[in-house]
Amino acid sequence: MKQLFILLLSLFVFSACEDIFVKDITDKRIDIVAPANGAIVNNKEVTLVWEELNGATDYHVIIVSPSIAEVLYYACDSVTEDYKLKVSLPNGVYEWSVQASNSAHVSLKSSQTFQIAVP
Repeated sequence: MKQLFILLLSLFVFSACEDIFVKDITDKRIDIVAPANGAIVNNKEVTLVWEELNGATDYHVIIVSPSIAEVLYYACDSVTEDYKLKVSLPNGVYEWSVQASNSAHVSLKSSQTFQIAVP
């Protein structure tokens, strides 16, 4: 009986270890690299780039037009393990946000605006 108790206790402890060792990123914010806030991009293909966040395993990227407060066009909703995302967009004003996560936590959202203006 004692061995069963020790086995069950060990299984419980090891299954809960992930929450102990996963970095808490809930109060962290991602630094956006490109495009710069308010940038005018002269190419329909744009690469969104941000700084990797220590402890994150993936990133949730959302792109809307013209803004998150007033969504008229939902351009992208993607999850990636990379610190960049290449998208092709029509002319317009966009706001994008990126949020990091791991198996136990989600970071704060970071967002910026840019414009696609291809002649």
